[in-house]
Amino acid sequence: QRRLMDIVLRETDRLDVLISDFLEYARPAQAHLAPTCVAEVVTEVQELFRHSCAPGVKMICEAPESLAILVDKSQLRQVLWNLVVNAQQALPDGGVVRIVADEVGDTSALDMVRSSEIQLARSIHDIPETSDTPVRWVRIRVSDNGIGIAHDLQNRVFDPFFTTKKKGSGLGLAIVHRIVEANEGRVSLRSELGKGTEIELLFRKAEGGVKS
Repeated sequence: QRRLMDIVLRETDRLDVLISDFLEYARPAQAHLAPTCVAEVVTEVQELFRHSCAPGVKMICEAPESLAILVDKSQLRQVLWNLVVNAQQALPDGGVVRIVADEVGDTSALDMVRSSEIQLARSIHDIPETSDTPVRWVRIRVSDNGIGIAHDLQNRVFDPFFTTKKKGSGLGLAIVHRIVEANEGRVSLRSELGKGTEIELLFRKAEGGVKS
């Protein structure tokens, strides 16, 4: 009876996560874009991760205090958290999860997304670019040195309910994709079996920084 009760409780928790993820994907909150300090959000995620990471897994973060982007702060936190959780799950024997943020020029940023093997956001050709108002971007990369993703599966990783894990809703990365789009960002993925995965986010730079 005790074993049966343990199974029931585990399944109840699993279904609760699945339902919560489904509702979050089906009814996403509206994004309220505002200048947001990237380093502040990264630090919050790093602190949460430090208290829940698996043995043998460590996180390294590099995010200049000066970088600010136009994004919904709570939604950015959720995106980064989903990505670091996924990265940790790709490290069954331990390893490193990295979050690196930097500024990229308008041309180089667009070239990076165009050349990316997997592009999972709206067309970059709708980005307004003029000599008077060049678009500036901040790049946030979340990577791991884990098991990687097979090439033939990479086009599906952001699809709802697709997962390569025995446990999981298959909605974590689908939610990431939807949130990034809602925040007028771009997301791309690079992965190689046995070497790891990197997910790159591009968000518009907040030119005036974060006002106190």
